[in-house]
Amino acid sequence: MEEPQNKGDLIQISARNIKYLTATDDIIVGGLDKLVKKGIELVGTSDKGFSDAVDNAVKEASRTIRSIQWVEVLTLSCKVEAGTIEEYQAKVMVFFEVER
Repeated sequence: MEEPQNKGDLIQISARNIKYLTATDDIIVGGLDKLVKKGIELVGTSDKGFSDAVDNAVKEASRTIRSIQWVEVLTLSCKVEAGTIEEYQAKVMVFFEVER
């Protein structure tokens, strides 16, 4: 894979399931068509489990981002209160095609 070419713009998504969002570099993906992919980092949350936390991040991102193609789970964590898991958190990288 080639080195990233351009700094990404900050994309803001407002939703109760998204804790924060940071922009990343554009990722140039090799291949016959030389498509440009963009990756953004999100944290989805759920009170049910990690899978739901990932689903919530992707579902919320898909409300404003077209052409989501894959998601990479970066970290999993939990918010604990009084010895009980109160919230599951999944930090994910969502990749989508940059439209031209």
